[in-house]
Amino acid sequence: MGRGPTVPRRRLGAELKSLREATGLAPEDAAKRADVSASAVWRLESAKVQKPRVPVVRSLLMAYKASPDLVEVLVQLARDAGQPGWWHQYGDVYPDWFEVYVGLEAEASSICLFELQLVPGILQTESYARATIRAEYSKATEEEIRRKVAFRMKRQALIEGADPPRIWAVVDEAALHREVGGREVLRGQLQHLVKLASHAAVTLQVLPFSAGAHPAMGQPFVILSFGDSSAEVVYLENYVSALYPERSDQIERYKVAFDHIRAAALAPGPSADLIARRMEELG
Repeated sequence: MGRGPTVPRRRLGAELKSLREATGLAPEDAAKRADVSASAVWRLESAKVQKPRVPVVRSLLMAYKASPDLVEVLVQLARDAGQPGWWHQYGDVYPDWFEVYVGLEAEASSICLFELQLVPGILQTESYARATIRAEYSKATEEEIRRKVAFRMKRQALIEGADPPRIWAVVDEAALHREVGGREVLRGQLQHLVKLASHAAVTLQVLPFSAGAHPAMGQPFVILSFGDSSAEVVYLENYVSALYPERSDQIERYKVAFDHIRAAALAPGPSADLIARRMEELG
C-alpha cells in the first residue's frame, strides 16, 4: 500500500511557516507580498489544504526569497501533497475528520496506542470489527457496514507492508473479557492477537486489572511519530470529532503517561500467556 498525502502536506506547511517566520513577516503581510489571500497562507501552513495549488506555493516562496533548489523541492512536495490517498475511495463511510488520522496512521514510522474496552481497530479481526461497527452504527445498512469493515481491514495492510510502522499497543485487560460478537468471535480475536504478538513490528502488552490506578483511566489515545519528517502527533477521538493536542508540553504529558502505562503492563511474553489463558476459558 502506497504512502498518502498527509505527511507531505504537513511538511509543506511547516516549511512555509518556517520560511515566513525567518523573513519576519506576519501571515497578512506575507499574503500581500505574494498577492494571495491571508486564508491561503494560514490553510497551507496548518495543512488544511487538500490539494495545494502550485502557483500559490511558488508565489509565497518568491516572497520569502527561497533558493531555486528549495523552490524545486517544495513545489514537488506540493504536488505530492495533492495526490489522493487510498482511503478517499471510502469517503462515504467515514467522517471527514477521520481522514486526517488515517493519513497520519498510513505514514507513521511508529504508532503507540492505549485502548480500554476494545481491541484497537488496527489489530481487529474482520468478525470482531463487524461486531463493533454494527454496535456503534445501529442504523447503518448492511452495505454500509460491509464497506466500513472493508475500510478497517484495509488499514491493517500497513502491518504486512514492506516498511511497516513500529506498533506498540497496550490493551486493558477488560478488552479480553468483553465478549464482542460472542464467545467465538472474541476467541478468534484473541487468537489473532497472539499471532500478532510474534510479529517483528508489533509489541503487545496487556494492562492487568491488578495494575490498579494509572495515568490514563477512561482515556484511550494514540501517539504517532514520523521519524525526522514531522513532529509527533497525539490523537484523541470521541463520537463526533477528534482532537490533536499540539503544544509540546501536552504531547510530552501523553508520552509520559504511555511510559507509565507500559511499565505497569505485563511484559509481552506474560501478556501473550494471559491472552492464551483467556482463550482457554472461552472454550
